[in-house]
Amino acid sequence: MDIDVVSIRPLDELGTNYAGWQDEYTIASGVLNFAPDGFGHQILTECLLDVRDNFQPHEWSTNGPLLVTKTLARLCGITQGGELSSKRRDFTDYPIPVFYPVYYTKWRLFFDQTKAKYVLNMLNDTYVVHIWNKMSARELVTVGSGQAYGLLADKYCPKAYRNCGINF
Repeated sequence: MDIDVVSIRPLDELGTNYAGWQDEYTIASGVLNFAPDGFGHQILTECLLDVRDNFQPHEWSTNGPLLVTKTLARLCGITQGGELSSKRRDFTDYPIPVFYPVYYTKWRLFFDQTKAKYVLNMLNDTYVVHIWNKMSARELVTVGSGQAYGLLADKYCPKAYRNCGINF
């Protein structure tokens, strides 16, 4: 799991061997779970071999979501926007809201105090909230401001949030 996420529900109930769609074409690499053997191990091995052979140091998406999508397409027979779980019972592809309820182009919503209620209302089916640090790294979260990211951190990461000073 990426470190720029806030877990808001236990992942245990999701089982093993899963990933989530970030949009209708791409399975993201921010939240992945693979069993250490069987099909999960095969998926991860294929990803690692691909990185070994095709690593692109300046192409983040090639080594992340596009790699995962390509590998799962090959092993599970998916097409863009397809359903994995109907073809492989030993792998689950979770829908967008489970891990990526806010699309990466909308990352600013986490920092806009006036949009906090809107963002929080999007999380009914969510287990992990991805904050998209690649874009949001320079944004400040002022403790107590009411920004969605701050509200999530206060609720699910209270020790870190309440002991960080003025900005989280």
